[in-house]
Amino acid sequence: LLMSVVLAVSLWPQPGAAQDLKDGFFDIPWGVYLNELEGFEPLSRDAEIGYYVKPDRVYRINEIEVTNVVYGFYADRFFAVYIEVEGIDVFGQLKKYITQKYGTPAIQMETRPQQTVYTWNYQQVKIKMKHRELEGGMKLGFYYKPLTGRANRARADAYEAEPKARFPLSDQKRREAVEHYNLLNF
Repeated sequence: LLMSVVLAVSLWPQPGAAQDLKDGFFDIPWGVYLNELEGFEPLSRDAEIGYYVKPDRVYRINEIEVTNVVYGFYADRFFAVYIEVEGIDVFGQLKKYITQKYGTPAIQMETRPQQTVYTWNYQQVKIKMKHRELEGGMKLGFYYKPLTGRANRARADAYEAEPKARFPLSDQKRREAVEHYNLLNF
């Protein structure tokens, strides 16, 4: 019988790990090259951004188990973490904990798609929580700002470089489409 071992750790700080969110996400330092890490499996790639999972890894954020974690790498350097939040109660608990730790978030309510976005800034890290009311989708993201701007520009440049459709969108409609694309990709 083969047993799988699930590693569970608590958020901020851990011995031997990044001592603070400004340094990295748990034991993964911001900006580290993918080839310096082990156990990551590719999920998808978009321009210079690669998305990976680490299936044997489970995190605990304030005693809340987090399993659906996707890691973002820009130019093969670690810059983002995306977490699918399961359940409005878990979303509320995580938001409360992050607010206690990092202060009151900026809140943005959007009508298309109908969602609420909570944003915190801590040192060189942006934390975002999104709740799509109609779909029920909820996400938590951590972004290392020195690389996030470059990753967003690379994604936008790749979109602009794509061949134009036979009946192209106006520049305004194209910008709106890119904005929506970025929102969907969190």
